[in-house]
Amino acid sequence: MTSARDDAPRPVQRDTQQGRLTRRQLLGAGPAAFALAGVAAGLAGCDAARGTGEAGTKTKGPATISFSSQGNPQEFAMFDRILDAFEQSQPRIKVERRYDTSLTWEKVHALIFAEEAADVQRTNDDDVFALLAGDGIRSLEPYVKRDLKMGDYYESTWKSRVGPGDEIGAATVGASPQVVFYNVEHFRQINVTPPTDWKATWSFDQFVDALRRLTDLHRRQGVTDRWAYYDESWFIQPLMWNNGYRPYNEDETKATFLTPQAVDILTAYQDWFCKNGFAFPVPTPPGENAGRAFREGRLSMFISQTSFAATVPRDLEWDIAPIFKGKKEATTENSERCWAIPRHCKQPDEAWELAKWFHQKTAQEEFAKIDYAVPMLRSVAEGPVFNDPSRPPKHRNVWYQGVANDVPTLNNPMGDFYQVWFSRTTNDLRSCKQSPQEFLREREALANEKIKETGWNKKTNYVKGWKLKR
Repeated sequence: MTSARDDAPRPVQRDTQQGRLTRRQLLGAGPAAFALAGVAAGLAGCDAARGTGEAGTKTKGPATISFSSQGNPQEFAMFDRILDAFEQSQPRIKVERRYDTSLTWEKVHALIFAEEAADVQRTNDDDVFALLAGDGIRSLEPYVKRDLKMGDYYESTWKSRVGPGDEIGAATVGASPQVVFYNVEHFRQINVTPPTDWKATWSFDQFVDALRRLTDLHRRQGVTDRWAYYDESWFIQPLMWNNGYRPYNEDETKATFLTPQAVDILTAYQDWFCKNGFAFPVPTPPGENAGRAFREGRLSMFISQTSFAATVPRDLEWDIAPIFKGKKEATTENSERCWAIPRHCKQPDEAWELAKWFHQKTAQEEFAKIDYAVPMLRSVAEGPVFNDPSRPPKHRNVWYQGVANDVPTLNNPMGDFYQVWFSRTTNDLRSCKQSPQEFLREREALANEKIKETGWNKKTNYVKGWKLKR
């Protein structure tokens, strides 16, 4: 997403390959949403002049609104088709298109708080809570409840990426769940049939058995550049959750990373990289790349998200399977595609018309055509356009079922912190530079510092209208 996860580089890259981050580097790389939250104090006084963000009457006469996203040429062409159709349906509204291949989430935050972001601005799904609680973006709840049939969409559309008190702060129009991409021929050779439905997925032991068989296959073939497994680093979240790990206590006033459940599963996981030889190595060998290794038929399984499919060549026989179970359950991790309307937007009603268009069938089918994400409109995700049998993978149901099997989103001020400083810094664990205990202990201490800094207490603060400290 460009990495599959977010389509934009992180302040701390999710797969650095650069060895251990120091405590100072970890602390210094915090999300701009927190660093810039104080700027939001000056925005509140402008609300009266700009409107409150509640559904109201559209501006009379022609209007021009701006739209912004990062992406690649195929995605920009998709956006053009969506925006062209929108302008035809709403001739009084024109859209200024601000495509930017270099747009990072840090830059998006800076633009929002400097009042320079687009009227409909793509933003990081992990930051919706902080941006709404920091007065950077507008509530969309009145618009959604007025204009959309919420029951037509997957429940996570309205509940996964929200602000305090479940307030809807972004147009969540697609989801990209992590699944197991696998090489069909490799599994044929070991006589194993992967699962095809989330209701009957692998057990943990069955998955490990497949890893052993695949690794033995590559060794018998006498090759050294073949591997059974690799994952995107943020897979660590559902991996631990499925084993019974929970990152915070009940009121989220204390981080609880260092638990027996987490140590248990991370010890087994680390062995895949450091002891058993199952996994593509970390740090990455010179000239190698896990995604390319899969595309070239040298990696048997790659846990990645929907948009990775667009990079896989047509001549490779591949398919997808659900994530394996842990001791407790089987969930995945979704990267939602989110657009927000900044607080400073002067034409919020017109901006909402475009955000609303992204929820409609026309736009949702455009997402489906290029596997940009699983459409959040159920009828499209489970319909013929997304499930076109002429396009791989064969078991596309695994994707839309995955949307409903998402690991619960922890909507609190530590959201981006948790993603950046926890899920994106796993190389020390995967290269055995840190033990699971050291890895968890260090990040637990950092999380507790962030909880203290933000004054977070879920029992008292998870209410609509709660704002970040300034």
